[in-house]
Amino acid sequence: MKKILLAALVIFLLGVAGYFAYGFFSAPQDAPETVRTPRPGEFSNGQLYATYTTEDFEVKYPNWPNVDRTRLPESERMKVVVSNDGCTFMITSATLPSGVTFQEYTESRIREQTGTANIRLTVKDIGEKSAHLEAEATVGTASVKSVTYAFSTSAGQYYGIAFAASSELFDRVCRPLVPDVLESVRVHP
Repeated sequence: MKKILLAALVIFLLGVAGYFAYGFFSAPQDAPETVRTPRPGEFSNGQLYATYTTEDFEVKYPNWPNVDRTRLPESERMKVVVSNDGCTFMITSATLPSGVTFQEYTESRIREQTGTANIRLTVKDIGEKSAHLEAEATVGTASVKSVTYAFSTSAGQYYGIAFAASSELFDRVCRPLVPDVLESVRVHP
């Protein structure tokens, strides 16, 4: 667990979550598709969520048990770290250095992290105010997959959200929640 959290943190620092019921995955292929309307406080799959809010940023995230972030490197940047069923979700925040653009900051974080760990970027899309990164890392014998999104606010804040899990579990335990979490992001002017 410690290796996966450390690997997830390493990947998340690139710039820089959910459990589906067993029945969802074991449903017969010919079962009719049902449309489910989420209730207040739920993502579309029924997963309860909590909300992280600041003056210039807001995101809904899985309401899972907290991880003791004080044991993690750069814990002062960590605002939320939760984990459940093998998936870890993190929110980080930092102030962009004066005179440094979001793109430059994101690229520097990528260089710092890939220079010290066995990380392979599989998706790298960095825009003026947001970024989408996907990566795979090897820590010891564990292979970890991560999806990270980062955002810049008009107040010069840098926020990152990331999902990480072992590579063999990621598509089952994390990937289903990524769209709901991403859709909930609000960057306020």
